[in-house]
Amino acid sequence: MRAATRIRLGSVAMALVAVTLVVVVAGGFFELRSAVRTNDRIAGSLNGAFELSMLTTDFVMNLEPRAERQWRGKYAALEVDLESILAEDPDALRSLELLANYRRVGEMFERLVEARDEVVTGAAAEQVSREYRERLAAQMLIEMQQMVTKLVALGDETSRHVLATMLAIIVASSVVAGFGMIAVFVNAVVTERDVTRRLIDLQTAAVRLGGGDLSYRTGITSGSDEVAELAHAFDEMADEIERAYVMLNQEIGQRKEAEAELSAYRDDLERLVEERTLELEHANFGLQAATEAKDRFLAAMSHELRTPLNSIIGFTDIMLRGMAGELNDEQVKQLAMVNASGKHLLVLINDMLDLSRIEAGVERVMTEPVDLAVLVRGCVDTVRPMALEKRLALDVRSGAGAPERIHTDPAKVKQILLNLLSNAVKFTEEGAVTVTIDARDGERVEVSVADTGIGIPPHSYEDIFETFYQGPDPRLAKSPGTGLGLAISRRLAEMLGGGLTVGPSPSGGAVFTLVLPVSQRSGLNTAP
Repeated sequence: MRAATRIRLGSVAMALVAVTLVVVVAGGFFELRSAVRTNDRIAGSLNGAFELSMLTTDFVMNLEPRAERQWRGKYAALEVDLESILAEDPDALRSLELLANYRRVGEMFERLVEARDEVVTGAAAEQVSREYRERLAAQMLIEMQQMVTKLVALGDETSRHVLATMLAIIVASSVVAGFGMIAVFVNAVVTERDVTRRLIDLQTAAVRLGGGDLSYRTGITSGSDEVAELAHAFDEMADEIERAYVMLNQEIGQRKEAEAELSAYRDDLERLVEERTLELEHANFGLQAATEAKDRFLAAMSHELRTPLNSIIGFTDIMLRGMAGELNDEQVKQLAMVNASGKHLLVLINDMLDLSRIEAGVERVMTEPVDLAVLVRGCVDTVRPMALEKRLALDVRSGAGAPERIHTDPAKVKQILLNLLSNAVKFTEEGAVTVTIDARDGERVEVSVADTGIGIPPHSYEDIFETFYQGPDPRLAKSPGTGLGLAISRRLAEMLGGGLTVGPSPSGGAVFTLVLPVSQRSGLNTAP
């Protein structure tokens, strides 16, 4: 018999044993559960009989309607329990006798009620009626005692049935388990003889062959099962390996001669590669060091600064709102300075990270249809509180030829416009800031932001778009801002396929003009 067939037969035998055990245990469990339920009903009936006897005594002594109602309710409940019990009682005679006792108890109680009613109506003397009731009550208690005796006998029989069922389950399970253990033992012995020992021989041959002993074989010559076939195949493979080894030694000798001729060429090539590698390493060392320094710096800016800065800004906002307790004027002033400084530093960090992503070429343009007028008005509404605080007029104008929708990246356009609007309000003390939407030609649209502020000298028109450049502000010793907003805005405009320029405003300030294509495809940043 083949090993696989033997193993499958052993598995089937074990499965049959397991199924048999499950069936035996499950059948016994259901039988036990039925017997336990019967015992529970018998116990309930016994309790009902005892309670009925107590209610009988109560009624005989008091003759109250309350006692009569309680007695009748318990009597009816006891009838339901008895019917469910006797339906499963195999002894029909006992069932009939128990029901007869139950019926006689009910009849006697009706006679007790009639005797009470005769006393109430005066049809019978109290003394005679009391003696009659006491005799009836004694007979009722005797009938109830007989009921209890029969119920106890039925409970004992059910308990014996439970014990017999448990014993049968144990015996059957033991027999089935014994057969299963014998089958497992026989299967294990046969498997150890025909499979395990041969596998050990095969493993030994594999180890010896792997160790270099190419002449070693398994020695398994008999048998027709899978292990024997595997051993034969292994021996044939070992023969092929031994022959290949001989041929390989011959080829190695030939290749050594060829390698000796190539050795000189290889050595010279390695020298040339090493020299070129050193040159490239020296050339790239500076760039790599600069890149690593920038990466470390940006990582520190992103993780080590933004997280505590957000905490500082959040906690100072809470304290300035008075949520942590009242503050005096000096404390409010100092906390406001801390809050403003934290927000300024956070803006600088975010701007530097934006600029780094743009320069690294990983910033992506995601275009969609955009209502440019709605986008511009949304940006204006965002900046309007700053303008109202400085009492500046903030207007939006749209030319007749301006397109209603363009395809562009709304987030990047919004970032550019918010930067231009905030700069215009920041550098304007009085007058107005005007935003104009107009068409430049059939394929481009322009959005200009003009202010009446301090203006920009013509020689600084290109300087202000350099990173970290801050134009002079005659009102302040040091110009506010980070010097990155306009640089980022121009690079974003170029990513969108447009541009950003600055010029003088007719009102004396400056006007920034953002030019965007009407249609723009999505893609990665390719701007330098």
